[in-house]
Amino acid sequence: MSSFWWIVIIIAIIWFFMSQRSKDNAVKAYSTADEANSWFLSEGIDPKSVMFSAYTDPDLLVIQDTTLLIGVGKDSIGKVGFAIEVKRGFGVVQSHVFENPNTASHHRMVTQKAKAMGMPLIEMAPSLE
Repeated sequence: MSSFWWIVIIIAIIWFFMSQRSKDNAVKAYSTADEANSWFLSEGIDPKSVMFSAYTDPDLLVIQDTTLLIGVGKDSIGKVGFAIEVKRGFGVVQSHVFENPNTASHHRMVTQKAKAMGMPLIEMAPSLE
């Protein structure tokens, strides 16, 4: 077998394992969102309107072994931003609702700022608005 086919096989194997890992992370994020549905409803946010990014970086979390969801959703007034920590089996254990939903829309910048300051995102959230 030529080296070309060996390279193709190796690339296919690597792609397969990387795609499986990505799917596992996506499933974890969506099961976390399911656990947060009751919080969304209690805050008046339509769970079907929610768009978020999920983070598991321990430097961003107040409570370890949780997943941080930061994103936006719609309530009766309009768009609302949020940052919540969800623990499997417990639901939302920490939360912050942003007055300005744009803060949550720029989640990459917000998370980098939190990491640079060495603080969990939810603890520094009020100073971001």
